[in-house]
Amino acid sequence: YGVAVQDFGKSWTSGLAFLAVIKSIDPSLVDMRRALLRTPRENIEEAFRTAHYSLGIPRLLEPE
Repeated sequence: YGVAVQDFGKSWTSGLAFLAVIKSIDPSLVDMRRALLRTPRENIEEAFRTAHYSLGIPRLLEPE
């Protein structure tokens, strides 16, 4: 999906890596083109919400 993950810190701050992981599980859940237009915080919120409600993954982190 064009998302390069190089580490466990800064690579995740845009939220795109989280969304790419979700998309790899179920492509219908994420529109990466829309994600490129959103802010990092919006992407992280969307990723955590989707993971929780669509995949049953509990929310363990808060975007800051």
